[in-house]
Amino acid sequence: MAARGAGGSLGAGGSRGPLPGGFSGGNPLKNIKCTKCPEVFQGVEKLVFHMRAQHFIFMCPRCGKQFNHSSNLNRHMNVHRGVKSHSCGICGKCFTQKSTLHDHLNLHTGARPYRCSYCDVRFAHKPAIRRHLKEQHGKTTAENVLEASVAEINVLIR
Repeated sequence: MAARGAGGSLGAGGSRGPLPGGFSGGNPLKNIKCTKCPEVFQGVEKLVFHMRAQHFIFMCPRCGKQFNHSSNLNRHMNVHRGVKSHSCGICGKCFTQKSTLHDHLNLHTGARPYRCSYCDVRFAHKPAIRRHLKEQHGKTTAENVLEASVAEINVLIR
């Protein structure tokens, strides 16, 4: 099972592993195997219902991304609907999620609040540090936070 992030989604922002068949278009009644158990379902809607009822996972019927909370799925659906209700007060660019707007504002201010605990490189955007941690260190965001906490404790006890 994927690690659960603090934001209520699976992994870093949602499950990004191989999606079950049927999410890339094509036949909506195609047989789709559950990624959590051996069951197979005819159609995306039946799999989505099964994931919620049996595995307590809220799955996007459009792309297969998985969430722990319905509110996170509802927010994610704005991506597919094209709803961009968060706008930058500086340049006017619009975003589907408030967190993306906050990361965008870092470009205007020059802030780089996301720090790698392994090599001390800083980033303005969460996805950039996630990618860096995975590609450069083979680590997750959760492991980075834990490493930072351990380093801080070590400084305090010396």
